[in-house]
Amino acid sequence: MLILDPISFYEKSLQALSKYGRMEVVELEKEIDYEIS
Repeated sequence: MLILDPISFYEKSLQALSKYGRMEVVELEKEIDYEIS
């Protein structure tokens, strides 16, 4: 079983976010807001 280093995992997540851009993050936030309301 592979144990991920939390810091490297976090950095990869940040790289993925910057790679896909802010637009996808905004779309996800809209979906989350819709689910909550």
